[in-house]
Formats: sequence, structure tokens, C-alpha cells
Amino acid sequence: MLVNYADLLKILMLSFMVSPICLTVTTARVSKPFRDFIKSKSQWLGKLFSCPYCFSHWVSFATVVVFKPVPVSCGFSIYIDLAASAFMIVALSALISGFVYQAVSAITPME
Repeated sequence: MLVNYADLLKILMLSFMVSPICLTVTTARVSKPFRDFIKSKSQWLGKLFSCPYCFSHWVSFATVVVFKPVPVSCGFSIYIDLAASAFMIVALSALISGFVYQAVSAITPME
């Protein structure tokens, strides 16, 4: 198993990108009208757009499709490698989002 450190850095950078996107879409006041509109159209999508962790999966898979980072290769299938990359981004972005959420909550209570 070979580790591609350039793509590992790309995973870290993409995680820092996915985290604020997910927090902004799912919790920020500025996107509340959009979330309310989505919720009025579909209960499932309404729940998806209200959960930062759930939404981060979709954003992560989209970023993997665009950037194709493969820090660790199984040597069997590129699709397995890309799925592993997406879940790495989900895990790191959830960790980052948790830190950001706690920091913001300590400063001002979120609604």
C-alpha cells in the first residue's frame, strides 16, 4: 500500500472546504429561507439540508468526483479508492465542524 502525500494534503484541504459549506447550508441564518423552501417540497431533503453530518456526505462525494484525491490505493478498484477518500473527508470535516460549532456556541448561542 502506497501513500500519496500530495493527495493526503488535498484530502485535508477539501475537509476544510466541506466543513464550512455544510455548516453554512445546514445551520446559518442566511440559508434558513432556502432550508424552509426545501423542507416544504420534500421531508427527506428537508432533513438532509438540516443535518451537517448528513449533508457532508453528499458534499464530500461531489468534491471527490471533481478533485479525485486518492491518498491510499487498494490497487483493486479506483471506485473503492474514491469512496475511501470521500469517507476520509467526511470524518475530517465532521471533526472540524465540531470544533467550529463549539467555538461559535461558546461565543454566541446559536438558534
